[in-house]
Amino acid sequence: MADKQLRGKIMTPSQEKEILSKEEKLVSLVHIYLELHLPLQVAMEAAAADLLNLDRCELVEEAA
Repeated sequence: MADKQLRGKIMTPSQEKEILSKEEKLVSLVHIYLELHLPLQVAMEAAAADLLNLDRCELVEEAA
């Protein structure tokens, strides 16, 4: 029972849409790539490139 209570506090329901700044998105992507054991410089470059692609997807979504 305590596990269910703890899980409810840690996990965010998927219906809630959290708005992150570009910096927060970049840091999140770098963190993920570092967890995949990429070197720091490679992780930062990949995150920056992927963030550009994510931003373009949002523009296409808004235009539709």
